[in-house]
Amino acid sequence: MTVRDVSFLAVVFCVSGVMGILLGVLCHGRARLAIASSVVVSLLFFMALEWRFGSSEEWPWQSPIANSAYLFGPFLLLVAAPTVGAALLAGRWVRRR
Repeated sequence: MTVRDVSFLAVVFCVSGVMGILLGVLCHGRARLAIASSVVVSLLFFMALEWRFGSSEEWPWQSPIANSAYLFGPFLLLVAAPTVGAALLAGRWVRRR
């Protein structure tokens, strides 16, 4: 991996965290709503990233689930976990105030 790749992944991680904070504040401390909305938003964000930056060979139409299972790890670590975690932390912070 090059420095450019690592910096892109760091930006994706930070953007996911910011989206999670915004969702946590908008959900006013309701944990179930924050989790559900952050999962949906993170899926949409990851789909947009794959649509914009993914190659045409990355999503083969013959067996898309079997050949693209490797996308689950990056989705979980770079997009879903920071979004859900930040939404829950921001929701807890809003609830305490």
